[in-house]
Amino acid sequence: MVEPLRAPYVDADVQDLRWNAGNEPSPALEAINSNSIVTTEPAKLPSSNWPGAINLVERAAATIKEYEQKFKDVEADARAFMKRVDEEQSRLHAYIASLETTVAELEERAQETDAALHDVKIEAWEAKLKLRSAETRAQEAEAEIQRSNAYVRRVEELLREV
Repeated sequence: MVEPLRAPYVDADVQDLRWNAGNEPSPALEAINSNSIVTTEPAKLPSSNWPGAINLVERAAATIKEYEQKFKDVEADARAFMKRVDEEQSRLHAYIASLETTVAELEERAQETDAALHDVKIEAWEAKLKLRSAETRAQEAEAEIQRSNAYVRRVEELLREV
């Protein structure tokens, strides 16, 4: 009788043969232990079919090697693509950082320009006030000159009469 396989002896990569959480063998392990898949007797093949079997095994091995090479090529392509993506991502992060720096500088310049514009508006407003004040004083001075001239003429007229 064949001794049943125990989970500790099963290859860790074979997920179907793991014990489940209840410490009971998986269905695949039960099938192996019940001899429904694995037998202890070697397969009986006609002796004239050995060259065909060897040919079949060689073809299968060649196919496996082809697939292995294809998988390696796909893996290499995927790694190259991931490297390009990482490089592009790094480049874009650097570009974004430079753009953020430029935006910060432009915002600072905009604030400085806004402050300067505010100062210019205040200076213009003050200049308008000074101009109005000067115009008012000029008008008052002109009125004063006219009164003074009228006073001088009146004094001259009075002096002529005397």
